[in-house]
Amino acid sequence: MPKRKVTTSGEVLEKHSQAGDVWRRFKRNKLAMVGMVIAIILILIAVFANVIAPYNPAQVSTQRLAMPSAQHIMGTDNFGRDLFSRTVYGTRVSLLISLLSLVFSLIIGIVLGATAGFFGGVYENIIMRICDILMCIPGMLLAVMISSVLGIGIVNTAIAIAVSGVAPCIRMIRATVLQIRSQEFVEAARATGSRNGRIIFHEILPNVLSPLIVDSTMRIGGNILQISGLSFIGLGVQPPTCEWGSIMSAGQEFITTFWPMITFPGIMILLTVFAFNVMGDGLRDALDPRLKQ
Repeated sequence: MPKRKVTTSGEVLEKHSQAGDVWRRFKRNKLAMVGMVIAIILILIAVFANVIAPYNPAQVSTQRLAMPSAQHIMGTDNFGRDLFSRTVYGTRVSLLISLLSLVFSLIIGIVLGATAGFFGGVYENIIMRICDILMCIPGMLLAVMISSVLGIGIVNTAIAIAVSGVAPCIRMIRATVLQIRSQEFVEAARATGSRNGRIIFHEILPNVLSPLIVDSTMRIGGNILQISGLSFIGLGVQPPTCEWGSIMSAGQEFITTFWPMITFPGIMILLTVFAFNVMGDGLRDALDPRLKQ
């Protein structure tokens, strides 16, 4: 609840916290709220996949390529495995890889971007030229190249996606740090004898959180697309591990005769990308200081 303060004239003033103001602006964006609800549902599905899935996702049966029914609400695949269970477990795998790749790229991006923006000079030029080289290569193509070198698997796929997205993260953080490093509170920290590391991590980085949160939220959807793309072409997560792209890859030879193997994982990818993108847009608008009243 907002804090109330009574002035000498008896007027009641309400003090809203910054987080409360952000939440109120975010709630006014109905599309962003829909995205947040979908994202929460997807996270809950990933966490409680073993409770929600009615069958073992690796359990085969003689009911191959069965159409959706009361027993198998999404049908079965070419090995008789329940598609609903595999899609549910695929939510866990896809979100896990997306978050792992996001964490990897954030660790590298925060360290290199913050130090490059703070120290400048030759060090900054070297970091920025490396970023320019990486950004000259399309992200998906770079991920394909790295995956072909590292091989398949959850961790290797996460590393490939992280490397393809680290350059934009570095540039975004560096640009924000350049705007902050000359402000008065940073100069005051220098004047009191604070070390560079303390200034970066205690004075500058907390002020980078807003754009970082927005960028991270919107990148989750892009990571999901890249993960699914890598798995679809055989360079990401491969069966029997459940992942939306690998399920679609296995179903491409049945696309004209059995639509569930392509349709249901595709819908999940669509919902995930939509949810995190519109939620990121809503967070960007809510965190924009120009929208404060």
